[in-house]
Amino acid sequence: KLIGLEVLRFLAALGVLVWHFEHFAFGGNFPVPGDSLPFHNVFAIFYAHGQTGVQLFWCISGFIFAWRYGAPIQAGTISFSRFMVLRFSRLYPLQAVTLIVLVLVQWAYIQGHPWYFMYQQNNLKHFLLNLVFAQYWGLQDGLSFNGPSWSISIEILVYVLFFGFSRLIGAGLWSALGVTAGLFVLGFGIHAAFGMIPELIFAAIFFYSGVITCFLHRLISPSRTMRIAAGVLSLIVIILLGYGVAVGRLTMGWTGTKVFPAIVIFPAMVVLVQVSIPDRFAPVNTVLTFLGDMTYSSYMVHFPLQVVVVMLLENLGIPMPALFFSPIFFLAYLLAVFVIARIMFRGFERPAQDWLRRLLLPRPVMRARAEAPPVHL
Repeated sequence: KLIGLEVLRFLAALGVLVWHFEHFAFGGNFPVPGDSLPFHNVFAIFYAHGQTGVQLFWCISGFIFAWRYGAPIQAGTISFSRFMVLRFSRLYPLQAVTLIVLVLVQWAYIQGHPWYFMYQQNNLKHFLLNLVFAQYWGLQDGLSFNGPSWSISIEILVYVLFFGFSRLIGAGLWSALGVTAGLFVLGFGIHAAFGMIPELIFAAIFFYSGVITCFLHRLISPSRTMRIAAGVLSLIVIILLGYGVAVGRLTMGWTGTKVFPAIVIFPAMVVLVQVSIPDRFAPVNTVLTFLGDMTYSSYMVHFPLQVVVVMLLENLGIPMPALFFSPIFFLAYLLAVFVIARIMFRGFERPAQDWLRRLLLPRPVMRARAEAPPVHL
């Protein structure tokens, strides 16, 4: 079981929600001093680096895909079509619903404003790209509609790469190391030539860092001594590199000339939670699974909620600066996101997933799914 990863998934989602809280200041023409943000002392790391929750999600996905899909893909017991149906049924229903919601609320928003809220490429071209989950495949002119979903769009391409590499060269540790090394060489080469790295390579590197971490976890799992040693070492690495980021000596971004600590910190975090959080206690499992279940929904619904809240406050004549720095408003925002996420997970996301799998997959696959570990990615 991967109960520890439920904690990381929730923290990654929370980091993105806090990072995007500043969306409420969009178009407000008022200064946003960092130390005046609600609960800044508590959530300082999320206000500063919450966007890296996306890369943490990619790393976690790599771990779980290696754990669950690597060997079956290599052995040929899962076809590409079945693999993609599983992914499609998991991700697309919320993508479709939030896209429709954003079409409506952004149309309503622009009736009283000279621009859309936050993301401006809300036209037919980008609607069609979003409709097929291709909104960030290189054809886009910028972020559009449900902007945060760009990372899911990229991850779909990584799934295809993972399947192809696993089938062609294997899904073992050496194959993963070879793919990762190739991605690094390609990434640094493109960076040296053009000063940038395509997001697909960026995402694939983090994904494969999770794949490699899965093999390391399997190596240490049988030995209690090795688990303790790995946990202590991971904690030391996280503290040292985290301190370097906090004091400004390291950067969480990719520049080609500075240390890139996230590619080390995130796998260390995965190892730490997996060896530290027990999976033997039902109450712990229940709570952590409850939190983990809401991560994808919260990631997809928080931006539509922001647009609706901004329009509602404007119609009520409540100026945003009066609420933006309010701790109560901040907590209400987080609570509303997670409540809606939970409702969507139970009332729509999971039923839609099951319906699509019944429709698109043969019955034996549904029986296999019922027997599989409860990891919802």
